[in-house]
Amino acid sequence: TNILGNVSISSNLYISTNTNFSGNLIISGDSLFNSNVSVVNSLYISSNAYMQNDVYLSTIQPINNSINIYGNIINIGNTFMD
Repeated sequence: TNILGNVSISSNLYISTNTNFSGNLIISGDSLFNSNVSVVNSLYISSNAYMQNDVYLSTIQPINNSINIYGNIINIGNTFMD
């Protein structure tokens, strides 16, 4: 799925297939990503996010100066050796 432009969702979001967002993605409820998600601009989640596969973002910033990331394997930055 390719979604062009900004998307604002005031409820929960469930993504079950690979999805590309070319604008901002703003989610006010809980979100569950079961497939790969790519966001070209900004991703804002003001509740809980559950991610089963890869999420590609250019920037990670906290809301209200707080960010918590839990998981067994978390890669931030380039995962390839130069």
